Amino acid sequence: MKLKQAFNQLAYQLIYPAVLGSIIFDLADPFRAMTEVRIVGFFICLCFIVDYLHMTLNLCKDGVSPHKYGAAVDILIALLFCLSYFSLSRTTVPDFDESLLKTYLLYSLGYIFLANLVILIYEMPMKEEMNFNIIEYIPLIVSGSGLVVLFYSPLEDSLHVLFASLLIIFVTYTYRVIKPNYNPNKDENFDT
Repeated sequence: MKLKQAFNQLAYQLIYPAVLGSIIFDLADPFRAMTEVRIVGFFICLCFIVDYLHMTLNLCKDGVSPHKYGAAVDILIALLFCLSYFSLSRTTVPDFDESLLKTYLLYSLGYIFLANLVILIYEMPMKEEMNFNIIEYIPLIVSGSGLVVLFYSPLEDSLHVLFASLLIIFVTYTYRVIKPNYNPNKDENFDT
């Protein structure tokens, strides 16, 4: 088995489904109360699902990345989403120190910011020309500005800042992924 094929299988058949499965399994716990933190966790999960759809529908033809190291980059993206979710989830453990709440929320949004940055860098070589399409940069801009606002916001507003940032990221990223004829690979058409 070739190394690239092995990494593709590791990324797209093991890591992505395992991360998504563990997040869904954690969110589906019926013995946990429905809290604001859990609702924010749903949005991290939804953003990851949209990223998975973007990868499978728009970027990886037949489950193979067009980049030489694409599978490794996709593993990194999956792990960043995983770290984001479990940084947020850490705030729900029984003996959690409330003074660390903002720190973990910053970690959570910071990992989303890094994932969005890696996604943009990953897609750049696929474009025939460097067009400035604002919809592609909104998730990065929102997560970056959300980090600044979150850092300076009062503790009682910090979860709302994270929620608002994730909601905007989810909506714009979803639009970008399912919008007809969006495809950074110009050699194939996107069908919905």
